[in-house]
Amino acid sequence: MPPDWSKPDGGKIHIGLSRTRATKSRIAAVLKALHDGEKTRSEPEHQEQQDGPPAEIQPITESLYWCKDFRYKVNNYTQWKSIAARLAKLYPNVQWTTNHNAQGLDCTGWQDTTTNPQKRPNIKGAPPIVMLGNVHDPAAVYQDSQAAAKQTGATLVTYEGYGHTVYPSTAKAGPVTCINDLIDDYLINLKVPAKGIRCPDIETAQ
Repeated sequence: MPPDWSKPDGGKIHIGLSRTRATKSRIAAVLKALHDGEKTRSEPEHQEQQDGPPAEIQPITESLYWCKDFRYKVNNYTQWKSIAARLAKLYPNVQWTTNHNAQGLDCTGWQDTTTNPQKRPNIKGAPPIVMLGNVHDPAAVYQDSQAAAKQTGATLVTYEGYGHTVYPSTAKAGPVTCINDLIDDYLINLKVPAKGIRCPDIETAQ
């Protein structure tokens, strides 16, 4: 990955991660070695013994691209905790998606530049755009799909089901014929689906 995302064709650093117990001092040593351009060991020479199950480290690259590509307006942990509590009250069953909960916390108090922050798209000369949105997607919120379609002038094809992504198949229930027919026709024949078209959920019907 490039150390500076504003210069993607510049120098690269390679990050390898293993899901082993790691101490803060080990993580600090790895990050310092990366900063100094030194080699890092794949495993620490000594691991401190701790009670409880082995800890898992979230991939460093995931945190970096979220903080570099998305401007979270959260300045400190107190503010993050307040937002989390408000969302938990508004949505007691779901509260906040696991992805955004973790990444929002990772980027709290981010001091580096955000090189590619979210902004309104400026699309010119593009062919007709088609987007997909799952009503009950836990990661890509359906309201965001609606907003993206509105901002880009895209045709939004709505799937009334669950899960993250639906084309060419849902994660658990398999392909959705209604969705696949529409998207295949668009990709092969450039036929844009009708505005407001929706495909029924197949998961709960099984």
